[in-house]
Amino acid sequence: MINSQIPYNKLPFLSVRSEGLELESMSFMKDAIRAMDYLNGFLDGFDDELYQDYLRNLQFSEIRHSLELEGFPVALNRIFEADNSENALQDEMLSAIIDYHNRVRQLRQLQLDTLKPASYRQVLKNADQFRERKEHSIKSYFTNLTLYTAPVQSSVVLSLRQDLDNYLSNKNNFKTIEAASLLHYQLRAVAPFNHFNGVVARTLHLQCLKLYGLDINYLPISIQILRRKETYQTLMRDSIQKGELTDWHRFMALIVTEAAKDLPKQLKNLNKLKRQLIEQIDKYTDYSMPSDLGVLIMKHPYIKVIDVVAALQCHRQTAATYLRHLVKMGILIEKSSGREKLYLNKELLDILAN
Repeated sequence: MINSQIPYNKLPFLSVRSEGLELESMSFMKDAIRAMDYLNGFLDGFDDELYQDYLRNLQFSEIRHSLELEGFPVALNRIFEADNSENALQDEMLSAIIDYHNRVRQLRQLQLDTLKPASYRQVLKNADQFRERKEHSIKSYFTNLTLYTAPVQSSVVLSLRQDLDNYLSNKNNFKTIEAASLLHYQLRAVAPFNHFNGVVARTLHLQCLKLYGLDINYLPISIQILRRKETYQTLMRDSIQKGELTDWHRFMALIVTEAAKDLPKQLKNLNKLKRQLIEQIDKYTDYSMPSDLGVLIMKHPYIKVIDVVAALQCHRQTAATYLRHLVKMGILIEKSSGREKLYLNKELLDILAN
């Protein structure tokens, strides 16, 4: 394997790449479509008052795995601890993750300006700025050799970026599932930002699937890519050299299929744990505690006294007593976090960590 500089004129505009996407979906995409249809049906029938809380927490896991693909591994328990602390543990990366998580959940318009990784500007200098001539490359995870180098000519980068924005602005372009796969590839290939292009590309893919017909804007795709990360990298090079994206679309179809199958399993496990905790609190404690406490400690892996006070409308001393008994039962783990005292639901964290 040698370092590979791909000429900029080998990277076509989306108007060229998208030819044929309006036709009948590629045969290998049918498994992904069926998996998403099954998932939508499952979600329609999933009756759990914590459904949105589960999705919110699982989205943190998706961001964590996406950052690992970019070479920024972060412990999931640290993310959740920061999310429930007063100052995000005074960690710039953790603060950026929380901010990015909130921005993605509120995303309404697909444009490069709204997708840009502005949350990470303090983690890396100019992290949210559009790339002009700065070199951006995709490397092998195993050898660290460059597999693909994005265009570096300012005029070419600008025209490719404008082409990408024009495509995003037309919702008629999202009639097929291949469109999400195509945009994922093109954003990584153009690399419009100085940093975190991969994170943005995976976020864009999920948003495009939602426009296509997925009922939620979350799927655990990054963990699936992590399991096949070298293929994910080498397909960038191979697709450019071959001049077509069939293998890339086939790969992303597999990723979406596996992710759509995994999410119901995660939600079922979360629902099962909630029922187990409620039963434990109702039957196996030597202190009378409300059943709602079992629901409350499933909302977030970390909880503190004021959370119990606000949710159950009880006195602070009563809330502290509840939490001490849950620690005694082995349900929660007490942890000091700066000047705060947090309580960890380890079983919940384990499920969210996949």
